[in-house]
Amino acid sequence: MFEKRNLFDTSNVENADFQNYKHTGFITEEYKFERIIYVILFLIYNVVFITSLVLFYQIRNSAIVRERGFGLTFFGGIITFINAFLGFIPQMMAIACPFSMYNANILNVMVNVIFFCRSLRLVLLYYNDGFKAENVTDSKLSISLNKGSDSNNYLQNLHRKVNRIIYLIIGITTVISFVSSIVLHAKYYDKCRFDVIRDAMLDLKLNNGKELFYPVRIFSILYTILSIIMAVFLTFVKDANKYGAKFEMLSTSIILFISGGFNAVLQKYATGGEFEYNGDFHRKVFLNLFEITKGGKILFTFVAIYMLSVSITLPVVQYFKAKKNNEKINASYAEL
Repeated sequence: MFEKRNLFDTSNVENADFQNYKHTGFITEEYKFERIIYVILFLIYNVVFITSLVLFYQIRNSAIVRERGFGLTFFGGIITFINAFLGFIPQMMAIACPFSMYNANILNVMVNVIFFCRSLRLVLLYYNDGFKAENVTDSKLSISLNKGSDSNNYLQNLHRKVNRIIYLIIGITTVISFVSSIVLHAKYYDKCRFDVIRDAMLDLKLNNGKELFYPVRIFSILYTILSIIMAVFLTFVKDANKYGAKFEMLSTSIILFISGGFNAVLQKYATGGEFEYNGDFHRKVFLNLFEITKGGKILFTFVAIYMLSVSITLPVVQYFKAKKNNEKINASYAEL
């Protein structure tokens, strides 16, 4: 379509070029080198994050992991890993529509709701005085109970109530997204068949079967709003660890809000079909960004990778760094 992509090219695109753009896919010889890059990134992704998940499980009893809540964090890490794993596939080969639909409507929704519930857990416990961040050194990180031993019943009840709330939210959201996806798929099956393999980019540009993605669209809008609210509450949470749970959740909330808004702009100004933008022109910058982000799909894949990095990989790195520092300190004392 265009001779080269230029992110700073804000010139207008003629209607004929836009029509050509809408029918240009990604699984072609023109983008063979770019697909090879995605294959390499895919392999690196698997090595890094499978290793991170295994190590995270091994250090599940450490203070660094307990701060984040092992069970929900580890489960969220697995779901996020699978979601990003599947997000790479359309960049390497043609796929069936249901592959993208169920990944977006169910797994992507689960990734977001689990992250939201982890943030909600931190906020609820903090504002109910359930725990506080203590002063830490480079070799130790701990989140301690803010009440004395006499308040064990209070703390246990608090954690139990918070867990009920977050598990209820996760359960209800997952059931709604799953059932609605099945119903929509049955209703619009002719638009999203298991036996039709095609370039996912073409469907994204033409908005084919957009009705099938209502669950993820609705939940994405909801999470974008909740990300703003949660970011405000997280700002006032005190965590002595510079890159602890607060950093993870606050930074991810901000990234989710920015990426959600960015994707909404691209969907409006760089796609065709029933929802095609009715303005007099299309700007090349939006079309180029849409192709680079693969209709926003690879954008959210990289957001998922960031979420994995700060929730799973970062605590692992912190743990082994602290362990190494402790070994150095012990060795220094032994020499005395």
